[in-house]
Formats: sequence, C-alpha cells, structure tokens
Amino acid sequence: MATTMDPIAEQLVVALRTMPLSDAIERALSRCRDGSVQTPESKCAAVRVLLRSDDGNVVQAAYDLALGAAGKHADAMPLAARCYDRLRVLAGQPQKFGTCRNADGSMHAIDPRTTDSERAKWGLPPLAVLVADGAQEER
Repeated sequence: MATTMDPIAEQLVVALRTMPLSDAIERALSRCRDGSVQTPESKCAAVRVLLRSDDGNVVQAAYDLALGAAGKHADAMPLAARCYDRLRVLAGQPQKFGTCRNADGSMHAIDPRTTDSERAKWGLPPLAVLVADGAQEER
C-alpha cells in the first residue's frame, strides 16, 4: 500500500523544486506562521526550504522545527545538524558537523573537536563521507 505525503509537506517540496528560492522560503514561512506546519513530515519539509536562507533568524526557526520533529521523523536530527552548521557559518564560525560548503564547493571550516561518534548521534555519516559526498547538500 502506497503512503500519501502530507499535503503541506508536498506543497513545500514542490515549492523548493519549482519556485525561486526566495519565494519558496516565503511560502514555507507563511505556512509556519499560519499554523499549517504541524506534522513531523511537514516540519522536515519546511526545514529543507528554510535552512537555505541567509537570514539567521529563519535558519534558527528551521533548527527549532527540526528539533520539534526529532524522534518522530528519521530526517529530523540530520536536518537539525545541518541547521546548526548553517547558523555557525552565517555567524562566521567553524561548523560543527561538516555539512556546509562554501560557494566555490570547498568545505567551510570545521571544528576539529567534533567526533564521528557525535556525528552519528545526529544521524550523520563520518566526516570523510561528508567531505566525499559534498556534505549531503540537497540540490
């Protein structure tokens, strides 16, 4: 039996694929403000859009949504880690986990104290895999 995607999650996935990024971010923020983003699936879909923002407040909202879905959706913890790294990069700090790349494709500075064991707790692969795979950045 096929499962049906949450309609809000589906709408946000489509927005990310078909709209200019700024419009997709605004659509996700609008759905968050109007209370439509309720399920773990819709929270994770909103996070996938919002974490692409250059506005730290928007990325913080994405982080909070991801943590709110933790334990209820398999993608929540890795998405939270990506948001955390994005927040650090936006603040000019080294990322913790290794999920962010610079505009030229190079890896943004990484805090060397973060272990692969800690990455695993957040649902992420070892750093060597992140580096090789392009930081799992969804394009």
